[in-house]
Amino acid sequence: MLLCTVGVAARLDMPPRRDDAGRRPTRRPEGSQGDRHLLSAVGYTVTVCTTSLPLVLTGWALVGFGVAMIGPQVYAAAGHLRGGRMLALVVTFGHAAFLSGRAILGWLVHSVGVQHAMLLPLVLAFACRVLALRGVA
Repeated sequence: MLLCTVGVAARLDMPPRRDDAGRRPTRRPEGSQGDRHLLSAVGYTVTVCTTSLPLVLTGWALVGFGVAMIGPQVYAAAGHLRGGRMLALVVTFGHAAFLSGRAILGWLVHSVGVQHAMLLPLVLAFACRVLALRGVA
């Protein structure tokens, strides 16, 4: 619940920005808000490294604040770059990842425990950052 609440608050906090054609494709981070994606990595690190409930909840709040803009930005970019077909493809892969990610994390939690299982999203958060810096995707 905390993750969802913080995620919604983060989306509503983003300032609108227009593209060259005057459209508002999505809300994008500007200024000091541009590094929110790093908060998800910090949040996952906190959840992996601590067992204190207040710190774990703080970590999950950071995750929610950091990943809140990923979905809307990916969908807007897909729709603007290649139109409806690309958007449909991205949404299909998003739903597949949503369903399979739960099964993979559940298997990892059963195998190695919840703290060690959170290393997978931590690694994936850093991989997204590296790919974003390289301009891939």
